[in-house]
Amino acid sequence: MVQAEWAVARNDGVVLAILVQPRASKNQLCGVQGGELKVRLTSPPVDGAANKLCRDFFAKLLCCSKSNVSLISGHKSDQWP
Repeated sequence: MVQAEWAVARNDGVVLAILVQPRASKNQLCGVQGGELKVRLTSPPVDGAANKLCRDFFAKLLCCSKSNVSLISGHKSDQWP
């Protein structure tokens, strides 16, 4: 099993430490920065738009339902079930 400081396996899934750069020219993974997986997103950090796009981006990337992706901390995060 591959382990990374930015990914922690739990009984109910995987928790990723993500650093989001909003207002980028395109949505993309950029590598690891300071122990976090860096992702660039096109949406602005206004009214939860970046959080929504982050959730949608990772759901598509991981080939899973959007309902299976939750933000558990950060600005205006979803509530962890």
